[in-house]
Amino acid sequence: MRKTYGLISALALAVFAVSASADVGEGGLVGYWPLNGDANDASGNGHDGTLVGGAVLIDTDGAPVPGDVGSVMLPKEAGNGIDCGGGSDLQIASNLTLMAWANPTDSAPTQFVAGVPYDDGEEWDEPWVGVQIGVRGNAMASWINLIDAEGNAKDREYDSGATAGGEWQHLAFTFDGDIAISYVNGVEVAANDDRDGMVGYEGDPHFTIGERSFPALGEPFGGMIDEVALFSRVLSAAEVADAMANGVATGATAVEPAGKLSTTWAWLKR
Repeated sequence: MRKTYGLISALALAVFAVSASADVGEGGLVGYWPLNGDANDASGNGHDGTLVGGAVLIDTDGAPVPGDVGSVMLPKEAGNGIDCGGGSDLQIASNLTLMAWANPTDSAPTQFVAGVPYDDGEEWDEPWVGVQIGVRGNAMASWINLIDAEGNAKDREYDSGATAGGEWQHLAFTFDGDIAISYVNGVEVAANDDRDGMVGYEGDPHFTIGERSFPALGEPFGGMIDEVALFSRVLSAAEVADAMANGVATGATAVEPAGKLSTTWAWLKR
């Protein structure tokens, strides 16, 4: 789907991303769901997704049919999303990056975009989140569950960086075992330090898109989601901006769907 932003922001980010020349494909890609005609994992790690409920793949024209470049459309009702299955490689304790494009119908209520819950249970008892990103109160929301040195689990939530309903925005979150950094449209909006600990998980939680988890439904996303990616390393600010502008690299190939910031940059130059 075509992503559009303010002219000044797009220009500044495009210049930064072009100068950065970061290679986000040099390692650590655990899962990548470009949602271009299917919900398969383009990382090669086998975390293919399954559409659940009213989730529908749409092409660049907004039609509910697969296309070369697309996204997933989600009604804002519980039970609609993509279940990408479980696996120990998805349960990253530290040194991680989670990112996605999101275009919510509105961003006021809490809505999960993507991530891994704490467990595969049906209850919301704390701890209930592993690592996830979303929107809440017209801001980016990030959640992690930290296990401290004494083995205590505690959910931590961060709200930072303005988001808007009806617009595409790129969300990214990194955690290195100490500092949690949030990015909106390639720009760092928060760095929460003194977060010593490891991200905790239990059982076999599934990576989910558009829902808190399956089967524990709640606070679903309404709108469109595109190009979700999970890395087992912390991407630098330059790499986050590059992934936003030029797409996520899978091996030696960068996936560059139409409507990315690089496309906007080419239009600006003309």
